[in-house]
Amino acid sequence: FALYLVRRNLAVSEEQRVLTRAHLNYLWRMLAARLHLRADAGAAAGAAKGAHEDKTTIQLLRKDGKSLEALTESRRSDTSSDAVLSVKELIESAALSRATDIHLEPKQTELQARFRIDGILHNVPSYAQELAAPMVSSIKVLADMDIAERRKPQDGTFMGRLAGRTLDFRVATAPTVHGETMVIRILDREGGILKLEKLGLLT
Repeated sequence: FALYLVRRNLAVSEEQRVLTRAHLNYLWRMLAARLHLRADAGAAAGAAKGAHEDKTTIQLLRKDGKSLEALTESRRSDTSSDAVLSVKELIESAALSRATDIHLEPKQTELQARFRIDGILHNVPSYAQELAAPMVSSIKVLADMDIAERRKPQDGTFMGRLAGRTLDFRVATAPTVHGETMVIRILDREGGILKLEKLGLLT
């Protein structure tokens, strides 16, 4: 089994490898979300308290090439810094999990995050309510949307780079009772139908 696992992981792209640190981290986040452990131990809890450092490798860019960090530098505070880091972690986690969509839904006490993977929505650890508006605003700045407009639907785009891949993102927002709901579509330029040799099956 170990030999097969090594050969398979070498034959497929990084986001399709299993039992790696990223894959195990994703499985833990999924388990924690289903068991409601996010408030006790998890990335979301750390993000809400600003208690963890930036370990992401993804680079998020506006259409003009400016990074998320550069766009939010002028209004940097503890909350906005936590929001920027949370956005990077969320999008990187979604991309590594092969998600096609990220759903952000503000609730009365939290910001619910969900990934659409293979057509099915999966709950992931939620974020503290105080991070909801800063996270949505950070993504709106990145997508070149009007952050002052919260009563009308908007849409925009931005791009990202992760592990040598270029990703495109489409963003759509809509107003709700508890704030703006947001859907982010992830488009992988190198995606599509995999060739047989990329499936990792032994011949």
